[in-house]
Amino acid sequence: IEPHTAFGRRAARGERVLEDEDRLATLFDAIRETLHAGGVVPYEVSNAARPGAEAVHNQLYWTGGEYLALGAGAHGFRRVGDGAIRWENERHPGRYMAGALAGRPIETERRLVDPDTLLEERLFTGLRLDRGLAIDSALRQKFGPGAARQIESGHLEEIDERWRLTAKGRPLMDGVVFSIIESVS
Repeated sequence: IEPHTAFGRRAARGERVLEDEDRLATLFDAIRETLHAGGVVPYEVSNAARPGAEAVHNQLYWTGGEYLALGAGAHGFRRVGDGAIRWENERHPGRYMAGALAGRPIETERRLVDPDTLLEERLFTGLRLDRGLAIDSALRQKFGPGAARQIESGHLEEIDERWRLTAKGRPLMDGVVFSIIESVS
C-alpha cells in the first residue's frame, strides 16, 4: 500500500482497505470464468480480449520484445548483446516537442539492463501469460530448483517445455515468482 495515496491514508487510519486473500482469489476466478463465458478470453493475469484482439504492445513487453519510444512519456526497449537498454522520453509534451523539433535527445532516463536482470524479468513477465513461459537452458539452470518447489506446491506446472501458473498459483503470481527468484539467492 503506497503511503501517500488516499488508499494509504485510509490504511494508516486503521480502516480495512484490503479484502481477505481467499475472497480475492474467489473473485479473481469468478471474473475469469465470467469473461470466458462471454467470449472474452483471459490471456494474461490482468488482461482479457476476444480472440485475435490481444494487446500487441503488452505482449511485446511480456515476451521481452523490442519496442520504440515514440511520444512524450513513452518507454523504449532494445536488446544489446546479452543485456538491453531501456529508456523513457521526456514526459512534458511541450519540452518533448521542443527537443524533437530541435533534433536533440528527448530522453529523461536511459539505463542498461544486465543479463541477470533480464532473466528475472523474463520469468516475471512470462509467467503473467496464461500460456506461460518457454523454458530455455538459462532459465532452467538459474530457476529450475525454485520452479520445482512451486510445481510441488501446485502453484506452477511444466507442460511442453513451458512453465505456467496453475489456477491455484495465478492469483498468487507475485509471491510465486518472488519465491522462485529468492530460491537462487
